[in-house]
Amino acid sequence: MCVRLVRLLCPSRHCVIALTYESPDGEPIAGMSIEVVRQLAALVAARAIKPYCGVCGSRVLTPQDAPTRFASMVEAAGPEAAAEQSETARWAALARRARDN
Repeated sequence: MCVRLVRLLCPSRHCVIALTYESPDGEPIAGMSIEVVRQLAALVAARAIKPYCGVCGSRVLTPQDAPTRFASMVEAAGPEAAAEQSETARWAALARRARDN
């Protein structure tokens, strides 16, 4: 088993939205990239997010499905995941400040 990450990326590889899932054999599950695009459309329709990269403004978004180093969602949700979330939030705040200045 392997946790996989589907990200919707702009050409500069900024992540607009992401989804994780467990793959029994570690291989991509057909349709997961489509599910991320569906979720993005639902969030845009609900006006929860904008349909473009908040860092560079690109409207070209491409899904990427890749394996993570985690064997399960339980492992992924451990203390390392909390540290990664904190680091991601820090970089997002820096990017917003740079964009807004």
